[in-house]
Amino acid sequence: MAEEANEGGHDVRGDRESRVFAAMFAIGLGLCWASQEMVVLCVSRSLGTPDIPTSTYLTLRPLVVAVGLLFAMIGPRGNMFLRRGALYAVASVGLIGVFVFALFIQVPFLMLAGFSLFVVAAAIVMICWLKVLSGSSENAGRRAIVVTAAISTAGTLLWTLDGTVLVLLAAIMFSASASILIAASAQPPAADSSDAADAKPLELVPWRWAAVVGAGVLMTSFGFLQFTVYHYSHIDNTPHEFFAHALALLMLLLVLYAARDREPAIGSKLAVTAMLFAFVFMSVYRDFAWFPTVLVEAAEGMFELVICYALMDFVRRNGLSAWRVFGWNTVFTGAAQALGSGLSVVEHLFFSSDAYSVLGLLLVSLLIVTAIWLLNDKTIAGFLWGDAPVSGKNAAAGERSFDEKAAAVSEAYRLTARECEVMLLFAKGRSSSFIAESFCVSTNTVRSHIVHLYAKCDVHSRQELISLIDNWQPES
Repeated sequence: MAEEANEGGHDVRGDRESRVFAAMFAIGLGLCWASQEMVVLCVSRSLGTPDIPTSTYLTLRPLVVAVGLLFAMIGPRGNMFLRRGALYAVASVGLIGVFVFALFIQVPFLMLAGFSLFVVAAAIVMICWLKVLSGSSENAGRRAIVVTAAISTAGTLLWTLDGTVLVLLAAIMFSASASILIAASAQPPAADSSDAADAKPLELVPWRWAAVVGAGVLMTSFGFLQFTVYHYSHIDNTPHEFFAHALALLMLLLVLYAARDREPAIGSKLAVTAMLFAFVFMSVYRDFAWFPTVLVEAAEGMFELVICYALMDFVRRNGLSAWRVFGWNTVFTGAAQALGSGLSVVEHLFFSSDAYSVLGLLLVSLLIVTAIWLLNDKTIAGFLWGDAPVSGKNAAAGERSFDEKAAAVSEAYRLTARECEVMLLFAKGRSSSFIAESFCVSTNTVRSHIVHLYAKCDVHSRQELISLIDNWQPES
């Protein structure tokens, strides 16, 4: 981290070290993410196309779900995984798994055993990274999520290399990710990540189930379409993966930087739109699965990263255990995709020998329509910012307390009456379109008010504005 400033100015060397560490901090999650994709690819190649489900769904998904369940159960005690000794042990298990996989690639049982060790270690490292990032600044979290998508995209360019070289690169990337995590765990804010303030029970947070169910339905449809086009269309996944990852990166940049006032809602809308295009294309051009596969892969990758970013805000906002939140998210995501792939297997066995039947397409359409109804601005805001119906005297008192703090902030920063009204609705998770309808003005007018709010209050996002109001203390 940067050293203290001297009387004459900042220490140049300290600032340089701070920038280097920040850059390393941003790529940590991406290196682990990309290394896991490489190892999964190598397993799929070694087993052959007909046996890909064995590696990706019968081995990968259950193990990842098990790791997520572990962290969801232990909660704050997960901090033991951020200790230097524990991180060394996890990294060692992952590397042992990679080397066992590489040395016994011709022996399916031993190869899958090594793969299992690596999957468990990589899942632990990724959850640890999400925990560390949830304790960092909002900009650091956003940057790390985007860099993760960029590294995954660049990693697909290496997929044409020989399997042995690819495994070696995966081992190097995983080692680098674990090493940066070890360094990050010894630096603020990770050093302060005691999780002591995260003991707030999840059931006490006012959030809506509709957004959770909608995300699960969408993840299930991802699993169905991915399994169908990969395993029954016999698509070579190497050529099109770069385009899918690049499209996911483009959509992620749009969500996180071009639409800051309602990031998760825009992400879900983009994902559902891509799924609809894929569904229509598969219905019309049944023998051409390359294009819809790219759309589905891109939508799934973007949506999964947007969920991670949104949950970081959710953890900060509500003072929850990051271990529990990201543990349950891992369980939830893995189980939903496994359910989708299972539905694809059942549909294929009983109704069609083709890549996808009419019944399968109808099932996917039902899932997508359900996700559209459940994932909207209101339900997503209700999940992230507690914009849910409240009852009882305590809840009403809490509402008045927040309104009073907002009024105090408005007075302190000399906001206009309309800016104060916009600020209050915006801080409660309302979208620009909702606020525009409430005041009978255009969305551009609302966005102009929000820009003025940011400038006057010296904040850069909705979360910073919420934190300003929540932490406001009247002057003595």
